[in-house]
Amino acid sequence: MTRGKWVLVGLAGLAAVAGHIGYGYWPRERSAVPDASDVPARMLAAGAWDACLWIPYPHQNLGALAEELDDAQSYFAAVARLSGSAEPAMPAFGPFAVPPARELAACADRSKKRLRVSARVYPGLALVAKLAGRIAGNPWLAGGDVKVSDRPATVAWQGTLWTVEVGAPAAIPETGWAPEAAVLGAFHLARQAESFPAGIYRLGHRDDAIDLTLEGSAFPEKPPFDPAQLKADRPILLVVAGEEGNHPAAALAFYEGKGSLGLPSGVLFHPPQRARWDLPGGGIGGLLADRLPHGQGAGWEMVALDDKSLDRGEALAPAVTRIASPEGEDGPGPRVRMAVWLAPEPALVVVARMRAGLEKFPLALPSDIQPWRDWETVLTPAARCERAALWSTAEPQAFRVRLSGCS
Repeated sequence: MTRGKWVLVGLAGLAAVAGHIGYGYWPRERSAVPDASDVPARMLAAGAWDACLWIPYPHQNLGALAEELDDAQSYFAAVARLSGSAEPAMPAFGPFAVPPARELAACADRSKKRLRVSARVYPGLALVAKLAGRIAGNPWLAGGDVKVSDRPATVAWQGTLWTVEVGAPAAIPETGWAPEAAVLGAFHLARQAESFPAGIYRLGHRDDAIDLTLEGSAFPEKPPFDPAQLKADRPILLVVAGEEGNHPAAALAFYEGKGSLGLPSGVLFHPPQRARWDLPGGGIGGLLADRLPHGQGAGWEMVALDDKSLDRGEALAPAVTRIASPEGEDGPGPRVRMAVWLAPEPALVVVARMRAGLEKFPLALPSDIQPWRDWETVLTPAARCERAALWSTAEPQAFRVRLSGCS
């Protein structure tokens, strides 16, 4: 074989290696169908933990997500604070933040007394990891006793399955979760959390949108209201909460533009003499409430951040009542737990303005400001999408979050 042919063979080999690395390891969005017979999918189906997350090719999907975020750790910490849960901690796999694997499941109890992470690691890498762990005396790679958040844990291998477990082992069924189509990820809630009903949620693409849906959800062909139907005075953020237990119905709308005191233009709805939410800003909002415009409309009492917002709220009130009644009465359709419509980019501007406005108040507490900082962090990557919506109902149970028009 001539030298030129050897060069071509070498280049072809390099191209094949580069292609393999790019396809199997480089950060990118990659969906898959879970292997129902394997441990990660069986963990997701078990319902033995308060919450369980399943991700295909975690090193690629989480890597692609991290590229969209300025600071991935701060982003997930903000999500954890807003959801009222502990900041997630994924055990490291040697030099890798997450194992290069076909699929991974991470499950935990809210009490933090039990945790299990299982990953189906690539065969060649599993062999190298175990060997390197034995040579270096690293139990995270070789297997053995470790600590996770100062709690004793065990790392074990079963073939190419790498597992980290804290607390007593949980029973895992013989058959796991198997959706009909490939997904980008899924999580299982063993019990209802706020507006999230119990069940398995799948993340994927649908109708050119990013969609998170509760399995078995049934949705009306046409929602009772969509702000996009408004020709004028369309809110950039509308949140409507139906009556739930001891919590009365409530709604909040923000608009583009500035209200009084440099704060955003917005209006809060609540039933007469029954307030579920305070004005934005915590204690500062309470101090300002008596000095702000008040009104009534379609059974709601309203407090607005400026006179124009009050006019907008009076016009919007009938549509809010079609979603959730201030009297808590169920309408002809499903009972709404929560409905949210959002224009992410202008909403990010409003949230940043709210955060900056509160920071200027000398009496504002850090606890009043932190949620707005967290929402600013969470909305920043979503700002590349035109619309976002959340729909959660009871009787029948349904839940969907949809991001559409994303660049």
